[in-house]
Amino acid sequence: MGKILTIRNKLFSLRGQMDINDEHEQSLFTAKGEFSFFFSPTWRVFRENNELATIKKRRFSIRSTYDVTSIFGSYSVKRKLLSWTRQYYVVDGMYNGATAKGNFFDLAFTIQFGKTEIATANEKLISLRDTHVIIVNRDEEPDVLFTSILMVIMQLDKSDDKTSGALSD
Repeated sequence: MGKILTIRNKLFSLRGQMDINDEHEQSLFTAKGEFSFFFSPTWRVFRENNELATIKKRRFSIRSTYDVTSIFGSYSVKRKLLSWTRQYYVVDGMYNGATAKGNFFDLAFTIQFGKTEIATANEKLISLRDTHVIIVNRDEEPDVLFTSILMVIMQLDKSDDKTSGALSD
């Protein structure tokens, strides 16, 4: 049996915060950034007051690269260059080789590890804040946390794309 999650950006947050809830709207994880309105190199994922993961964006890299340290080990998430859709892959750690692929309109994602589909995510179109509904296929702690971390990274990267596009216009 799977688990259904929602991830939402918090409105009007100076530091930046994303809430990750289960299907009963109970808080599962909270991702908090450091002054994300201006520039946020580090985000932390919490369950209640326990820190489960740290996400740090590399400042000077050709492609978007995020270094993650979690309770399940350390790994990097890199964005694929020269792709029509947003695609990410994991280097090192227990999910080495896992991929996350978006559709052309950037509204849906699939996360795979080998030939196994870990999760799918769809963005709600009518919502005050960026909201994704995520279906994690296995209700196992590593899969749920890994999927949540990847969705936080994808939200951060999407936000960076919007910001850099606005600056270049």
